[in-house]
Amino acid sequence: MVISTTVCSTSLLGQDFIWTQSSAPSNQWQFVTSSSDGTKLMAAANFPTAIYTSTNSGLTWTKTAAPSVTQWFCGATSADGTKLVAADNINCGIFVSTNSGLTWTQTTAPSKDNWNSIASSSDGTKLVAATGGSIYGSGIWTSTNSGFTWTQTSAPTNGNYSYSVTSSSDGTELVAADGFFETMRISTDSGDTWIQVSGAPAKTWSCIASSSDGTKLVAGAGGGANGFIFTSTNSGFTWTQANAESGCACVVSSSDGTKLAALSAGIYTSTNSGLTWRQSSVPPDNGLWSIASSSDGTKLVVVSQYGHIYTGTTIPPSVTLPSLSLRFLSGYPLLSLNGTLGDTYMVQYTTNLAAPNWKAMLTVSNISSSPYQILDSANNVGQPARFYRAIQQ
Repeated sequence: MVISTTVCSTSLLGQDFIWTQSSAPSNQWQFVTSSSDGTKLMAAANFPTAIYTSTNSGLTWTKTAAPSVTQWFCGATSADGTKLVAADNINCGIFVSTNSGLTWTQTTAPSKDNWNSIASSSDGTKLVAATGGSIYGSGIWTSTNSGFTWTQTSAPTNGNYSYSVTSSSDGTELVAADGFFETMRISTDSGDTWIQVSGAPAKTWSCIASSSDGTKLVAGAGGGANGFIFTSTNSGFTWTQANAESGCACVVSSSDGTKLAALSAGIYTSTNSGLTWRQSSVPPDNGLWSIASSSDGTKLVVVSQYGHIYTGTTIPPSVTLPSLSLRFLSGYPLLSLNGTLGDTYMVQYTTNLAAPNWKAMLTVSNISSSPYQILDSANNVGQPARFYRAIQQ
């Protein structure tokens, strides 16, 4: 006797989003940041220069009292969205707010440096800021008091270093990716000391993001046909090239490092720490430049250098559970697998449901028809009874 039974599971390779144009004014937007829950957002514009905030996930926006600088370039937000930091790229320095952007204070960070990247601990007390490629570049600086005072670290300093930085939630694990000398540096003591990573590929690094514990990283390099996305699962000591579109302008990560998003000739997402990627629907705007994410990866916000701010929320997956039916053909079990076209399924069997030891019989990649016919030629009269199940991969 041969019995067919069906058990299913689902695993999305990426997630798509519903995108909505926000009410923020059309502007030349430079960067955007998000609180942990995705409700409090900060976006900076450069024509004219201004910083806007939202407290309702981007439905409405308010222009803050931030000073008019030469060029807002990078920023960061604490997990609760109350502590903000924003940096100018030309001659104005770094500014902080401790009340969600109502008021701003210029810090002691060098004002003539061309600030390229900033990252924050989850409580907003520990900050790391890095300069970009310019004659005004003094390397990597850290703060332990929400940015009011800064200390220069031992990271290499000259005008050519162009660092992008990321931080663990406690501010102890830092990674700096240098796009000019194509190196990676890691600090495990909040920036006091740095080591160059020998296992990192030499790439023109442009962006980097980290999980909360600092173990899972995603980094982007270059642009166009010469660009790449890489991931690391060991705090940046070794890296794997992702199977994603070339080129990368900005990357973000969920707190557990499983959900990633990248601006890479479009918007790409991954739900398995970068092993596989899918292209998301793209807002109707050219020049998408910066992206931010909630800690669970279900809310995204992107800004365009040529217009608008868009917010994205995940589309609930439409799941078609696989099913199996059974008949016999010339004495052999003939299984009919019903599933979603293009998905991948594994058919397994066991001979004992009381203590099942499921064994793989066949993997059907990118199923081309439903039902899909499978003949179990290894099971015929006289063999032990087999129980079958189908699992979505």
